[in-house]
Amino acid sequence: MDVNELIRNEKFFYANCIAINGEALLSFRLLNGKVVIENKINFSEDDLTDIYSSFSKIFANSVYSGGEASAHGSCGFFYKKTGNIMDWVVMSLESDPFIGVEHIDGEARFISSSGSVWVVNETDDKTIDIHVIQSKRI
Repeated sequence: MDVNELIRNEKFFYANCIAINGEALLSFRLLNGKVVIENKINFSEDDLTDIYSSFSKIFANSVYSGGEASAHGSCGFFYKKTGNIMDWVVMSLESDPFIGVEHIDGEARFISSSGSVWVVNETDDKTIDIHVIQSKRI
């Protein structure tokens, strides 16, 4: 399935997952505040949920956006898109909805309604590192 098309249609997979460069869909788990990529996974259309963006900001010619999923109140998602291409998308079943993003020192910091901050660092070779900072409820 085309990740760009899914996002345009306000749909994404109901799972702890990440899609990088619109290619492989990978599962992840949180371990000591770090997103640990696990396996490539396959989904069907039955695994989709509606998603709703609650914010969108432009930094350095890329759009950073996120929000919530309709499947459950604890789900949130965020992504980075450059032009018409989805750089990456993250869906978390445990984060709560994402309500904003900040760009600080080259990091994208996605803020959830529970007060946690998911920090995304990108390297020159297009890999990403994600870790979660727990903070006070907003």
